Formats: sequence, C-alpha cells, structure tokens
Amino acid sequence: MKANKAKITTAKYSGYVTIYDFAVNLKEEIKAGKVETINETIVGIQVKLINNENTQYVVGSGQGRASTVGRGFLMNPNMAWNQSSLSSASNKAMETAVVNVIKAIDRRGW
Repeated sequence: MKANKAKITTAKYSGYVTIYDFAVNLKEEIKAGKVETINETIVGIQVKLINNENTQYVVGSGQGRASTVGRGFLMNPNMAWNQSSLSSASNKAMETAVVNVIKAIDRRGW
C-alpha cells in the first residue's frame, strides 16, 4: 500500500461575520392630509478577518439603513416586515464593513 503524497495547503486567512444590530422602525406621518407609513430597517454587521499564520486580526463594522414608504390605500398590509428593506440594509452594512476591513488591512501592511 502506497502513501498518498498529496500536499495540503492551509488557508492563510479566515473570516467571519456577526450581526450586532437589527431594528425595525414603523411609523406613520400625515403629509398633505394623507397618511404615509414608513418602515425603516437597520442592520449592523461586523466582519473579522484573521491571519492564521500569526493570529493577528482586523475588524470592520458597518451599519445599513433602508426604508419602504407606503401612502394611503396603496400601503402594503405587511409593512411591518419588508424583506426588500432587510436585504438592502444588509447589503449596505456588509459593503461598509468590508471596506473598513480592507482599510484596516492596508494600515497594518498585510
């Protein structure tokens, strides 16, 4: 029986993401005699990138906000939970967090 001489390369970096903030703010305002319902979704994300060779790490965080507006009888009855707003807010938060991690990597000279 021959031994397998395959070389296994370990990952130089590993990373993970944490959601540290989530909020939904539903409010109604009256503008020009019409009821306007606004659903604002807020998501906060933290990204941590670890150098597996020396265990140093960098952290970046970001917060994203997105709003859905409904007016009068056109208002969605499910305004309290809007998956589109959640997706937009999460994308904005992730983009900001990743940019902050890249800036931290540049500062450290990785």
